Amino acid sequence: MVKLKSNELTIDKITDLIANAQRRAAEGKYDDAVARLYRALEMLGQLEFQKEFKCSTADVKIENIPEPFRADVYEKYLDKKDQKIKIPLFGTFDLLANIHNKIGLEFISMSEEIKQILSQRNNSILAHGFIPLTEKDYSTAHQILEKFFTSVNITFNLISFPKIQ
Repeated sequence: MVKLKSNELTIDKITDLIANAQRRAAEGKYDDAVARLYRALEMLGQLEFQKEFKCSTADVKIENIPEPFRADVYEKYLDKKDQKIKIPLFGTFDLLANIHNKIGLEFISMSEEIKQILSQRNNSILAHGFIPLTEKDYSTAHQILEKFFTSVNITFNLISFPKIQ
């Protein structure tokens, strides 16, 4: 059983989120489903970042970042309000790619496709927009995410949720 309330990032949490996205899509709640797929992608980046740099993307320890990238990371991502370095989705995978991390490199190679998921999520009523997402939107996002996960040798054994009548 996956402990969702724990702050620990795990592949199990990511696959659980993807299974939940599938359940929401089956209910016709495509905005919610795409948002969950986006979050699964974000969580994978955060998990991989944590493995590589021994810190969170929400509170980057600059000393854990390789020297050639520190100034850039500090300049781009320092939050002036709380003085924490916070790296967003594309910045996370960019930094991973810069250190030749397989997941980061694959993300960058698929970045144009992945931007579709970000665009869908941003246009959704659950994020910044007003455009309801469709089954086709969800299907496209799911295919892109499945291709990405498969390309980095992450397979998920999705669970089936019982249907409530």
